[in-house]
Amino acid sequence: MPRPGLPDQRATEGVTVVMPVRGDHDFVAAVHDLVSTLDRAGERHRVLLVLADDSPVTAARVAEGLADRYPDRVTTVRRDPGRGAGAVPGTDLAVALAEHDHRRILLTDGRLAAARLPGLLAAARRERADLVVGYRCDGAGPPRPRVSSRSRAPAEPDPTALPTAELLTELRRRDARVLTFAVRQGPGGDDGGPVHPVEVGHVTGASPPRDPLLRAVLLAAVVLSVGACAVVAWTQTTLAYPDAVSHLLITRRVLDASTPGAAQLGGVWLPLSHVLALPLVVNESWYHSGVVPSAVSMCAYVATAGWLYRIGFALTGRRAGGLTAALVFCANPNVLYLQSTPMTEALLLACLAAATWHLLRWCRDGDYRQLVATAVAVLGATLVRYEGWAFLPAVAVVVGVCSWRRSRAKAEPWVLVRADLVFFGCLAVSGVVGWAVWNAAIFGDPLNFVRGEFAKPALWVGADERAVGDWVVSLSTYLHAVRHDLGPVVLVSAGAGLVCLTWRTRLRDGAAALLPLLVFLPFFVWALHSGQRPLHVPEIGGDLYNVRFALVMVLPAALFTAYLVVPANRALLRSLPAVAVLVGCGHLALTGIATLEEARAFRAGSAQRVDARAAAWLREHYDGGRVLMQSWSNETVGFDSRVPVERVVYEGSFRQWEPALDDPVGQGIRWIHLRRTPGGEDEVWRRLHDSPLMHFEYKPAYADDHHIFYRRADSPGVVPAEVVGQ
Repeated sequence: MPRPGLPDQRATEGVTVVMPVRGDHDFVAAVHDLVSTLDRAGERHRVLLVLADDSPVTAARVAEGLADRYPDRVTTVRRDPGRGAGAVPGTDLAVALAEHDHRRILLTDGRLAAARLPGLLAAARRERADLVVGYRCDGAGPPRPRVSSRSRAPAEPDPTALPTAELLTELRRRDARVLTFAVRQGPGGDDGGPVHPVEVGHVTGASPPRDPLLRAVLLAAVVLSVGACAVVAWTQTTLAYPDAVSHLLITRRVLDASTPGAAQLGGVWLPLSHVLALPLVVNESWYHSGVVPSAVSMCAYVATAGWLYRIGFALTGRRAGGLTAALVFCANPNVLYLQSTPMTEALLLACLAAATWHLLRWCRDGDYRQLVATAVAVLGATLVRYEGWAFLPAVAVVVGVCSWRRSRAKAEPWVLVRADLVFFGCLAVSGVVGWAVWNAAIFGDPLNFVRGEFAKPALWVGADERAVGDWVVSLSTYLHAVRHDLGPVVLVSAGAGLVCLTWRTRLRDGAAALLPLLVFLPFFVWALHSGQRPLHVPEIGGDLYNVRFALVMVLPAALFTAYLVVPANRALLRSLPAVAVLVGCGHLALTGIATLEEARAFRAGSAQRVDARAAAWLREHYDGGRVLMQSWSNETVGFDSRVPVERVVYEGSFRQWEPALDDPVGQGIRWIHLRRTPGGEDEVWRRLHDSPLMHFEYKPAYADDHHIFYRRADSPGVVPAEVVGQ
């Protein structure tokens, strides 16, 4: 006999009421009564009207009319053909388990008095019951199974053939916590009398609900991730972004540098992605390929797909919603490219999606485990990219609002709101505080990440940036970047979904959990306007630069597009969001992958070509010894030359950098690199290019318009300088 699964305490608080639809229409009054009663009681709920394959057409139309009248609360579902129209509790339980994730499920034929439900659910919570079963007591014969309200449980492998009595026997055998009660029957059904607890048992062996479609989504995401990574590696664009090289250098130096250790994480780029990639750069070939360290981004991509599916499913109550959300994300070519590189965007998206999922669940059921999980995810986001710092207060606002809604009927609600905010904030803000403490300990300035030598916005933002000081240009620039990253079709569908979500939910029932994802639009517009970061698009600046900043908007776009399945009642209409996604992503792929185009354009630039030639020369002629080279602005030369990082003395070499600049001979420096780009000269050039050492102790070995390599004059095999481009 198949064995049913067991309750999952992680399921969303609330109740799913399952009612079979037969030939009569007496279920209409019962549905109205259920909805109004549960509304007044403040219980989150959904009524599933189960249509058999042979249900009359008129009954089906009435059921669909109820679903239209009560959107998001009444849903019609069809039982598999061949199971008939009978109200077999085991069958309808399987339908409920497949359709929603509420903690409690009520099976009824419509004759249970709706007024009983608040007391019944309160008893279930009070007794911490995993399963609540009602028995009919009509005075004639033994008690007979009547209704059941139970925690969410998976269906293994086919519990639909089990009637309630057998289901209860099996759960008792496995020692779950079961509460039974008596329902006294009058001539017309439930007489509305009191509920009499009969027995409390136990059931153990709980396992989480299984969703085969979720598994399929995750498997498809793995296939897409690996395939995209292989294509990107084959086209040799894994490290096309110069920042990708910089991330690898930072990670490798923690393990293997002239002064290795945690301090090599620096104080500008946030550390989480580098810490996670540490095991992936221990091998020299892994490190230089960039493919293996990209596994962090790839895992984040797959995890984000799973979380988006869960959010879309929970938000819409339909698997089509979850599938649409995952598809918008997974099929985006810009997402596929960046997840194939050791960049940080994919990991940020994973943290944001996880935070949104747990925040949604907390807003709905108030489970503080979900609030802790939200805080942990937000903490992760604040340690990946600074966008996460803007996300943190936005989440805090939603926590405060939801806490107020939940506690405003109680005495001193502000006390409870403050408690929730402190509970969330102490953990969520620890990443920001910790980063400031880190900067103070390493660099002597808690705000070094803002005003340090290599963190000042002036290093990136030129005096001719059009967006600086102009709100219109700043907004237009970012919106154009969003269009380049997401495509116009997805943007239109996302906008329609946002309007639909706002109108139908009034941002209640957890829908407010999506709003923090919109904070990145004003955040980046402010960053452009204030000159904190540059962003170029062809429509305004003539080129692409930092266009990936807009990719974070793919998360709200995916979820808002998914919500379009809610007002759709027919199979054709339900498929429209997915069709729009495929059309939009196909258009995006055909018109170009903006993030990849930007990276390729940068690599093809004249400055990068000069750096590549200098790196190739050093790679060919390097014959050992310590190298004095500033890392800032010379990352390509340092990485592509393949000089071992432990042989390089750079500005992060603790207590070696300044002594090497003052006395390179005394510090055993054999090679010295000077960057002399007009207006971009590095510290080595400023300190040593006029030094007598460059004439007596060292001899030039290579020179071009941007670089000069010197080698110790007494080194064996020293040759005259190779001059390029002069």
